[in-house]
Amino acid sequence: MQYIVPQPPRTTFGDVIADMERTFSTRKYPPVNYIFANNYYFTDSTSPATSTTTSTGDARVGTTGYGDLASRLVTLRYRRRAPLSVYGYAVKSIIDPMACLRMHNHYCWAVTPAYESRGYVELVSELFAVNQHYKRCHLNATECSSLLKASTSDSDTMDRYREKLVANVVQQVRAIFGLSPSEFLRQFGRRDAPS
Repeated sequence: MQYIVPQPPRTTFGDVIADMERTFSTRKYPPVNYIFANNYYFTDSTSPATSTTTSTGDARVGTTGYGDLASRLVTLRYRRRAPLSVYGYAVKSIIDPMACLRMHNHYCWAVTPAYESRGYVELVSELFAVNQHYKRCHLNATECSSLLKASTSDSDTMDRYREKLVANVVQQVRAIFGLSPSEFLRQFGRRDAPS
């Protein structure tokens, strides 16, 4: 799983896009393909996933199943952040859909003739947003060991989204399965499987 996540003080994609537009507004032709650095949160880390705390300000969290559901969300469980990958490795992008002819899962490969003068790729600073990538380490054993040792604790990034994230997941569980969070977990939740 991977998500482009705004970095503080930005909290939404709207904030990120507005900042990027301001940054590139002096150019005659703004970029059509913004790529974001990759940041791994390895799910096979030797240090256990961080347990999530429940909100005391929301009566729905905790005893009614919301807290248990929140404790299963990978983005709230895994808090060990590896150093940023080099640009160009497993990046994700936001593109201008009117410009891209061929889209790879990482970036736009070709643009329409009308957009050729605008450039293909713009590297977005990690101060704006990063691609948070949750997965088992897929590199060789030495690289995985080095990255896991260099990982640092990140307890803030996804905590900013905790309430909204859990509420949105609950809404989708109800819409798709027609179940409450506790019913969903009883039926589908295996404790050993990351979700």
